[in-house]
Amino acid sequence: MRMIIAWMMAGMATASLAGEPAAQAPSPASNLVARGIIETSGFPGGVCVQVGATDSRLLVSLADGGKFLVQGLALDEATVASLRRDLQAAGGYGGVSVDRLASARLPYVENLVNLLVVDGWAAAQGKGITLREEPLTKGENA
Repeated sequence: MRMIIAWMMAGMATASLAGEPAAQAPSPASNLVARGIIETSGFPGGVCVQVGATDSRLLVSLADGGKFLVQGLALDEATVASLRRDLQAAGGYGGVSVDRLASARLPYVENLVNLLVVDGWAAAQGKGITLREEPLTKGENA
């Protein structure tokens, strides 16, 4: 199984979404960012994980109308609570879920994740995430 990793510049997604209410359906800006990531990946669907999740609209957009099962991994509990509130208010919870990245290891079995999106690589590194994690989820045909 092949996995694509999309590295997003810290704040790239949220900067492009500035000024938009968080507890709404995906916006044109979040759809554009997600569409670029999905099209670049080449995957028609599967499991998508965003490390450093901070924006519920992007998570819903990454679900691509149900083609991807998305889990946002936030780096702190306050962000988890905020994202969950936003997703529930927007009716987006279900195919999209949020949890806290509790350790330096991604909480998935080998070959489960198809698309890994990392927003804020420096913050992820600060939590102990390293490139050594990539082979765990990448699969043999990357």
